[in-house]
Amino acid sequence: MGKSNKNLMILIPARGGSKAIPRKNLIELQGRPLLAWTADVALGSNLTDHVILSTDSQEVAEIGKSLGLIVPFLRPLELANDDTLQIEVIKHALSAMREERNLAFDSVMLLQPTTPFRKKLTLLKAYEYFINEKADTLITVSNISRMDQSTIYSNPKKLQSDLYLLHNHEVDISAPQGTLRQNFKEKWWRNGGIYLFKASILINKNSLYGGKTIGLSTDLIESINIDTYSDLDLANIVALGLKRNQI
Repeated sequence: MGKSNKNLMILIPARGGSKAIPRKNLIELQGRPLLAWTADVALGSNLTDHVILSTDSQEVAEIGKSLGLIVPFLRPLELANDDTLQIEVIKHALSAMREERNLAFDSVMLLQPTTPFRKKLTLLKAYEYFINEKADTLITVSNISRMDQSTIYSNPKKLQSDLYLLHNHEVDISAPQGTLRQNFKEKWWRNGGIYLFKASILINKNSLYGGKTIGLSTDLIESINIDTYSDLDLANIVALGLKRNQI
């Protein structure tokens, strides 16, 4: 697919600060800034010419530009707090692109740098699925059927040797203590890898979700999300393995 889609904006939100990991979006992952992993995939997908970085940080902006990202504005500081909602960041980007570049978009693909292992093919599949299904929102999901409610245990009141199954947040000691994995119901978790939605949904409903919402399943590696140093340690192991497989 060539860079002919003028109606799609790929938005990469990467603020300068972070609570758990300082400067998280620039921290090194196998020798490259975390932001680079998402930038490479977004640009390499050739889905659109409009791969936009939203940041409040001049440092992040300069590195983003060196990676090939478009940085047409700096995000206001009030939209770069720990409690800032992602939807407000997206609305600001759409507004800024309209006012500063005279560009309006039918759809937005949100790619967070903290999910670094998504594949180019996954981006292409997501967009094709979104268009073919005439969806309003697409999210990537992971199968978590192995985490069935019957496998969740609670240790009530204090540490003790007896563990009881937890059902609906209440301890049910009469519940069966073993369940076949084959009998688990399929369950899916929104993994944050890709959010793709019509701009009109965000503007009219003030939500990323509305109308027809569909899910695209991605594998375990693509769903890895970096929030803590433990996550980063795991990501470095995975990234090293991916590099070795490319040799």
